[in-house]
Amino acid sequence: MKNALIAAAVVQVFAMSLPAADSTKAWTRIWGTPTNDFAKSVCLDAAGNAYVSGWTEGGFDGHANLGRSDAFFTKFSPGGGKEWTRLFGSAEDDNAQAVAADAEGHVYVTGYTGGGFDGQTNAGSYDLFLKKYDAYATAHWTRIWGGADQERGEAVSVDRIGGVYVAGWTTGEFDGQTNPGSYSSCLTKYNAAGEKQASRIWGAGGNVMDGAAGVCAAHDGAVYVCGWTDGPFDGQAAVSNRDAYLCKFSSWGERLWTRIWGATWNDEARAVSIDSNGFVYVAGGISGPIDGQPFAGATDLFLRKYAPDGSLVWMRIWGSADSDEAHGIGADEAGNPFVAGLTFGGFDGQTNAGGMDACLTAFYTDGTRRRAHLLGGPGSDWGNAVAATPRGDAFICGGTQSSFDGQTNAGYATWDPFLTQFLRPMTNLLFTAAKGSINTVRHLLKIRVRHDEALPLMFTNDVRVSLEDEEAGLFTAGDASWKWNRKGTAGTARTPAGDKLKLKQAKADKRQILVTLKHIALTSTPALVTFEMLFEPVHSGIIRVQPDPKGVFKENW
Repeated sequence: MKNALIAAAVVQVFAMSLPAADSTKAWTRIWGTPTNDFAKSVCLDAAGNAYVSGWTEGGFDGHANLGRSDAFFTKFSPGGGKEWTRLFGSAEDDNAQAVAADAEGHVYVTGYTGGGFDGQTNAGSYDLFLKKYDAYATAHWTRIWGGADQERGEAVSVDRIGGVYVAGWTTGEFDGQTNPGSYSSCLTKYNAAGEKQASRIWGAGGNVMDGAAGVCAAHDGAVYVCGWTDGPFDGQAAVSNRDAYLCKFSSWGERLWTRIWGATWNDEARAVSIDSNGFVYVAGGISGPIDGQPFAGATDLFLRKYAPDGSLVWMRIWGSADSDEAHGIGADEAGNPFVAGLTFGGFDGQTNAGGMDACLTAFYTDGTRRRAHLLGGPGSDWGNAVAATPRGDAFICGGTQSSFDGQTNAGYATWDPFLTQFLRPMTNLLFTAAKGSINTVRHLLKIRVRHDEALPLMFTNDVRVSLEDEEAGLFTAGDASWKWNRKGTAGTARTPAGDKLKLKQAKADKRQILVTLKHIALTSTPALVTFEMLFEPVHSGIIRVQPDPKGVFKENW
């Protein structure tokens, strides 16, 4: 009888563990000055802290403006608490366009400057800059470089061994590179110590405009750069007035392949991201139908997925009958992409709050659109960038001229930075427990461990177990155990000796139990882990288990 109850419970657990249809907005933060301030980029560290970079025409959080526009850099905790802000720059215009974190908790900020600072000299007009911080806001070094003409850093990415890549555009020449035209794309690599490794300048040549807008370093050492071009290059034909492009480089700057695509007028690739399987996602704005995708009108958002060899996997176009553009992209551990941008209309059942709204769209890896969110108020709101946690929570940042989500704009009809967190839908595990029975909950986790390194799987969260008893009373629990199978080898792990999991009622009114899990060590990839917990109910009732994972794994229901 007990086995039958266990089997029935397991069936019911899996039957009730479908993901929810929508995500939950956790919080929004709007900050800045009565003048114009704008958030351009967001990244996350391993602890889930969010770093936002941008520019400000004023001063805030105890920092005075250094002249004209300054670069800013703000850290938020996972719960939305502002931890610190740094302003830096010269007496001229200085804008922080992008931010990226490495595996050790260092954060890199890039952009462009009209002057010089931190002992670095400007070569003329606007130059690129790269500044390295640690998680405690200590600046390690600054680099400013470029030619006598104009350069702008638009994107930054860090590879797994600490190489830092800055992509942007230039109207001049530097580091021994020749500019083939008037405006060309550029890419520069530094190591973690701030030593320049290489630079590349490329484009269509002639009196056209090319520029790089996104860069992403892959785990295999490759580097992907996306942007726009007004002409053909690398054997790729021009399609329209302005086309989107994607280039693949080796870690030392050899351009391996290029892809150019477009529709009818102006098309631009604005952001690039890579999933854990090496597939490349590119997002931007498109001016017409392409690859059999329907076109809603004006300009639409697009998302393209490429294999590492440059073959197109799929393309998606979506939006409203008005102008829509994608400006940022990120992917979770499962490879599901998130696209940030803006829309002048509404789509996917979402209503525009007025004028231009920020938008966030989530996809599955096969190109199925999961959900969309529009953010903002009656003023203009612009979504610039998005970063995703391994489990699928998303942070979107940008600029707003509105007040929304209980947050107030610091000025009147001026731009302020905003940051909004969306939580991945929670999954309820439900099974019925009969008095006197022992029931098993199975929780499947697919663990990714890269490069066969020993990696402890830390369950840093609590598993929430809600009770709906027929009578007042508690459930008891035995040990918790984990089972996994990797490359045909089975293994088990249990809680440490003397550290049994005990179910205790946290609050009588909520009838909730908190169970803290420990850790196991995995040394290979991939690994399929089955988490099991035994419950022995004192009374008949229903148990709902709601996991809220924060670790380095993805759930596989």
